[in-house]
Amino acid sequence: MANAKHDDNRVPSLIAVSSVDGETPVRLWADPTTHRLLVGNTFSPADIVFDTTDANAGMLKVLLPDGDATNVPVLMVGRSSIIGSTDLGILDGITQASLVIYGDAAGDTIRFYHDGTRSRYISGSGAHCFGTGTPGSIASEDGDDAYITGQLEVDGNLYADAQVRVLNSSIWVGIGVSSGLQFSGTAATRAGIIYGTDQGMSLVAGSLDGHGNHQVNIISGDNVLKDHDRDTKATNPRLNIFSATDPDSDNTQYGYFEHDTSDFIAGAATGGFKMDGIRLKQAKGANVASAGDLTLGEDGNYFIITGTTNINAITTAGWEAGTDFFLEFAGVLDVNHSTSGGAGTATILMDTSTTYSSAAGSVLQMVYNGTNFLATPFLTP
Repeated sequence: MANAKHDDNRVPSLIAVSSVDGETPVRLWADPTTHRLLVGNTFSPADIVFDTTDANAGMLKVLLPDGDATNVPVLMVGRSSIIGSTDLGILDGITQASLVIYGDAAGDTIRFYHDGTRSRYISGSGAHCFGTGTPGSIASEDGDDAYITGQLEVDGNLYADAQVRVLNSSIWVGIGVSSGLQFSGTAATRAGIIYGTDQGMSLVAGSLDGHGNHQVNIISGDNVLKDHDRDTKATNPRLNIFSATDPDSDNTQYGYFEHDTSDFIAGAATGGFKMDGIRLKQAKGANVASAGDLTLGEDGNYFIITGTTNINAITTAGWEAGTDFFLEFAGVLDVNHSTSGGAGTATILMDTSTTYSSAAGSVLQMVYNGTNFLATPFLTP
């Protein structure tokens, strides 16, 4: 119906009917001052404007009424047969101007807005999916990288099928035995880095074959894709440190650390243990009272023997073949040569093949060969 009057019959307007119900009138008119096309009624017109006032851009603007707490301006895009002139029940409680895209089913919405602090993107239902990846993924249609500047906050799990690169920034994870960087495995067998208030930072070597194998390797970046042949599960968690040699030519150039439930072990597949520019500081054990069957502690390699009871043999528990140690005597006693002791002991063999008589301050050096304790005077006051 053309030439209908608007604003006290001063502004020509066009009145049509809604395509939704065929009855609701829709008014369109041109503002005589701004020459803008207005859609709506006298009190709350909507405006579509091409604006060139910005120094850097020409803008096509959709101007909505300011509204109030119950009439928030929202631009919605969707099928007329679905969104129509009805209360969809999806905007209850919103307070920010928003752009909403409505899908083909109830609840299939995407809402964009700014809450005054940060930009927000909310999906009404289903997982978030960018590009052509599976639901919940972030991927570009042509497989290019996805870049995120600033913070990426993840309250749940973050999964990556390929690389996750962090440049000139940090990765922050939550606190708790279930938080951290998990590479594989289940909650009980995972491999990764976790943090908990009761245990500090933990580097976890997965306990299953194929999920860490109880082994953590420190390797050269040049060999990161090479086979270091650590595919067999270790009995206890082990840290392996490899040389820079290509493991395809020699994968035995590594040392390792582990605890075998009895002792802390430092070992090497090839080579020895070399002290480079530092002193090996061995500990002094607690003083030990002399006895016929002498039992030394496992807290050092140097012991002061108190008392005057003669010594016949030494308990072998805790000693490995090749271990050497020193005994300093606080008083006078005899260390008997080749004299049997009780169960679990080994005899002492003096290098002089005779009984050794100590004095206050005298020292014996001993080495356990797996069968006997071999002794030689080290210091005689």
